[in-house]
Amino acid sequence: MYRNKPNNEDESLGAGQDSFLDVVANIVGILIILTAVVGARVQHVIAHPVTVEEQSVTEDKSAEVDSQLATRNSQLEKQVEQSASEAASMEAHALETQKTIALVEAQAQALNQTRAEIAQATEEAKKEIESKREKLSEAEKEKFDLQQKIAQKSTEVQELEKSIGYEMSQKKPDVKKLECYPTAISKQVDKSEVWIQVKKGRVACIPSEKLIESFKQVVMSPGNTKTMWDGGKVTATVGPFDGFFLEGAAWKENTNASVDVRFIPVSEEVGETVDEAMESMESSFQKLLRKNNPATTVITVWVYEDSFVQFQEIEKYLYDSGYRVAARPLPNGVPIGAGPNGSRSAAQ
Repeated sequence: MYRNKPNNEDESLGAGQDSFLDVVANIVGILIILTAVVGARVQHVIAHPVTVEEQSVTEDKSAEVDSQLATRNSQLEKQVEQSASEAASMEAHALETQKTIALVEAQAQALNQTRAEIAQATEEAKKEIESKREKLSEAEKEKFDLQQKIAQKSTEVQELEKSIGYEMSQKKPDVKKLECYPTAISKQVDKSEVWIQVKKGRVACIPSEKLIESFKQVVMSPGNTKTMWDGGKVTATVGPFDGFFLEGAAWKENTNASVDVRFIPVSEEVGETVDEAMESMESSFQKLLRKNNPATTVITVWVYEDSFVQFQEIEKYLYDSGYRVAARPLPNGVPIGAGPNGSRSAAQ
């Protein structure tokens, strides 16, 4: 049976109409959805309106954020300026360093050139000297060599003198201070005299008058007096008083009595330190000074060889206090004494 074939143009037209209908349907659906969303938002705004307070808070937060951003931007700008300044300074320093390096290199090059010239001149001088030497006789050669050695030694001596002079200039002189007093002329003591011992850095006041008076009482007893007048010798030990003994002997010599005494400390630590003696008003030294008038008293200081430094301090203190001082130095091991063969103190 014969069937009519479909027309291709009719088929294409039907397909195009279907596609157009699909697009229209999609657009309508999108519009519906948008309408629903807008409606929901409008209802939300109506139900929850934005208050003035919320709007003010939002504006305040916005202003705060703007201020923070401005501050941060300002800090960043300062950091950028500082970094630029440091970079410029470093660049300038680098340029100065390059100039210094170039100058040092130029100086080193010039120095090397000078050294080379000196070495060359020295070598030429040696050759010239050797050439002249070859032309001399044996005797002249010896004389020439001797002159060269003398010149070399003279140069060494000059260098040594320069070195010694430099070392001496670097050393500071050891300056010692000397104490000078205006009354340097001494004379024998003709006033009241008190004795002080300075030994092992300690100051001790010797009760010489009290010990001698006690010794006299022993010697002048009837029995001892008869012994002396019969030509015998009386010995006695008295004390201790204030840390000292007196050991003495008495005898008759012609028509007079002679006495020889020694003042012996009870220990090596007798007395007080120099600082204690001069600073403490309760020290034996200060008490002794208060009992004796500077105008009528001479202080005799028996000083041992281990305490001359402390003696200078005591001497200055006594001078400043107005006393005349008689110094009696003694070697270690020799006791303080008085006898017919001794000498009177001389005070300044």
